[in-house]
Amino acid sequence: MEMIGIIGLELVLVAAVTYFATRYFLEQRTDASVRRKRDEADRIVAEAESRRRDAALEAKDEAIRLRAELDRELIQRRKEVERIERRIEQKEETFEQKAVGLDAREQTIRQQEQEIPRAREAWE
Repeated sequence: MEMIGIIGLELVLVAAVTYFATRYFLEQRTDASVRRKRDEADRIVAEAESRRRDAALEAKDEAIRLRAELDRELIQRRKEVERIERRIEQKEETFEQKAVGLDAREQTIRQQEQEIPRAREAWE
């Protein structure tokens, strides 16, 4: 019976060692899995942050590009408005010069009309 007690004790010790060894192995495996998952999560978060920064940078670049395009368009429109204003001013000046010329001709014709009766009287 002593042998059975020793074998029973050995079985209990083997079972206890097996239990603790299995538990240690499973904890290590679980810890490694948790670390891998945590590392993967950190990598995903870092990638998402990188994409967010890239998207923000692209948005800023697009805003700068649109602003520059708008500025170019505004400059072009201002130049066009200035060109049209110059043409209008030139036409007004031409019109005024013609009006002055017509006024001078009209005055000359009036003077000539006033001189016609005098010239008739002088001929008669």
